[in-house]
Amino acid sequence: MIWIEDIKKIVRGAVTEGEPLSRHTTFKIGGPADLFFEPADVEDLRAALAFLRGRRISHIVVGQGSNLLFGDAGYRGCVTRIGRNMAEVAVAGDIAEAGAGAPLHSLVRGLVEKGRAGLESLIGIPGAVGGAIFMNVGAFGQWISGALESVDYIDEAGAAKRLEMDKISFLNMRYRWSIFQEHPERVITGARFQLEEEDPETLKKRVRELSEKRKKMQPYNQPSAGSFFKNPEGIAAGLLIDKAGLKGFRVGGAEVSPIHANFIVNAGGATCADVLALAEEVRRRVVSEFGVALEPEVRIIE
Repeated sequence: MIWIEDIKKIVRGAVTEGEPLSRHTTFKIGGPADLFFEPADVEDLRAALAFLRGRRISHIVVGQGSNLLFGDAGYRGCVTRIGRNMAEVAVAGDIAEAGAGAPLHSLVRGLVEKGRAGLESLIGIPGAVGGAIFMNVGAFGQWISGALESVDYIDEAGAAKRLEMDKISFLNMRYRWSIFQEHPERVITGARFQLEEEDPETLKKRVRELSEKRKKMQPYNQPSAGSFFKNPEGIAAGLLIDKAGLKGFRVGGAEVSPIHANFIVNAGGATCADVLALAEEVRRRVVSEFGVALEPEVRIIE
């Protein structure tokens, strides 16, 4: 494809043709992308986005692929991964600044070591900072939006912008939702967090307790995309699935985890088709038994 040769001439980051997306998602599922690009920095990302938008080439920006399910046929266009080249973290006083590619788990660990509180309950959540903000991840009563001071992003026109907290409308954020989902062409590049000082040993103890709790509650040793369905108002999706008797139910290599019913895991060789068929059967059974229509939390890109 001509556009692939053309984009190689303008970007500085790594470019790979036919890269299996299964290598870049926590589900370990997904066919090849026409082009897989890892930008060298924010300016490289801006150059790539300008090119792709100008040529009207299908593209998607991802982080660590922790909340994604790509199709078995792969992706026709360019998948851009914000990774280690945009993962810098700096802490000054009660402000932490992190690139969108910074792994959330590593960020939380580093802040705890420095005695900075505000994100510690998010320990163990896979994914990077950009995706965590996009999905407004949360755990144990703490949300990433609660500590946000500002977010840097590239807008629809390719300009670098910053949104301060009072202009982001995070007060109107819903469960697993952010304003960036309404503007998918806006690409998060970094963020600043307002934190509180706390005794590092106290924070470490809290993190250890939460980590142990998470390990007991979730199938952390099997590939998955985390919680597959959003929690309906007033009840946990996993509880409904469990009550429907679906723990351990399988379609091909996809399985409803026996540990946590809201986790669909890749039990070995699962395809996207397996996962979607299993998810549809789960939805059908829950609607039939409880009258509740579950909605996917995982982003499905076919």
